[in-house]
Amino acid sequence: MALLQPAALVMVPGPGGTWLTVTRPEPPHEAAIPGGLVEGGERPEEAAVRELHEETGVVATHVERVGIGEQDGRLVHVFLARRWQGTPWSAEARAGDPGGRVAWKTWPQLRAWAPRFGGFLDGVASGYRARYGTSP
Repeated sequence: MALLQPAALVMVPGPGGTWLTVTRPEPPHEAAIPGGLVEGGERPEEAAVRELHEETGVVATHVERVGIGEQDGRLVHVFLARRWQGTPWSAEARAGDPGGRVAWKTWPQLRAWAPRFGGFLDGVASGYRARYGTSP
């Protein structure tokens, strides 16, 4: 089976060991790491930065690759925003859709709010630990 169009995510560190998350507007409205599909001609890191800005208003000025995994038949590139600027907001909330929200969550909170992505998030955490020597 061929993989679907690739995606890219950006982990944005916040206060007190938290990470920037978005609540997906589509059911089951799970929390997720900001990101989306890689468009034609776009490098994964470019897509990650673009999607982060579109979903949260945050601008990542330097990203590093944390790893690559597969979720729901899609190759997913995961990056860490080493430097970023801006105040997070939700694109959906600005458009009047209360389904899309941004929040700072600890990794265990994110894991609990996204049970469908549990195995994928465990892989991301493993790659993060391997690269940075600590858990996200």
